[in-house]
Amino acid sequence: KETEITPQGAFSNGIFIVNEGPFQTGTGTITFFNPDSNLIKQDIFEQVNGRPLGNIAQSMIIFEDKGYIVVNNAGKVEVVNSATFKSEGTITNLTNPSQFLVVDSKKAYVSDWIGHIAVVDLQTNTVTKTIPAGTGPDAMLKSGNYVFVANSGGLSVDSTITVIDFLTDKVVKILKVGDAPSGLVADGNGHIWILCKGKGFTGWPQADDTPGCIMRIDPVSLAVDYTYAFPSSNVHPEKLVINKQKSML
Repeated sequence: KETEITPQGAFSNGIFIVNEGPFQTGTGTITFFNPDSNLIKQDIFEQVNGRPLGNIAQSMIIFEDKGYIVVNNAGKVEVVNSATFKSEGTITNLTNPSQFLVVDSKKAYVSDWIGHIAVVDLQTNTVTKTIPAGTGPDAMLKSGNYVFVANSGGLSVDSTITVIDFLTDKVVKILKVGDAPSGLVADGNGHIWILCKGKGFTGWPQADDTPGCIMRIDPVSLAVDYTYAFPSSNVHPEKLVINKQKSML
């Protein structure tokens, strides 16, 4: 017999949509959408907590019963109960945070465009230390014994991956890859695939554009062992995903 599960809060069953908001002024918001009932609720953080979320909502993840909302220009991560969206704390001492990665039940990493990874104690919601990274660290991936950080360059261009031993919080290797790495996934064999969008923007061709590429890292040697370059420097691919079988990019 299937166990009937009763939702424990207004936002227990649905999808959270991150709206970054206007640059420099105003606030980002979170929209809630329930696909079963077509219910849509706008700006749920302010509706529940009586204050705006903050400027440039960058990303959000769910871990256990909490939601972690990265607010870039405001230099913080808002922590909420994922079912009720009531505030449970704010992680500060960040400059331009981008992505949030839970490492284990007690620790998380926040990529900060200022050039480091902030280590967060999930019990106290405080930054305990920082780990040096490249320019504009962004996407992160935990795989095997390591966390891989894509240094996308922020407002400039970087072309490196920082590899961190998450047990010691130490950098073990810096890998040279294509320009502006922006996506990281692990396949079923443990290989790490990187999407580098190249310098430039699709639809805005410039003379110094560089082509995007896909690269693969061997999880044992931590070396790049495969590269596919896109044929045109005017095309800058983004948003790398992998299927559930982890066999197709």
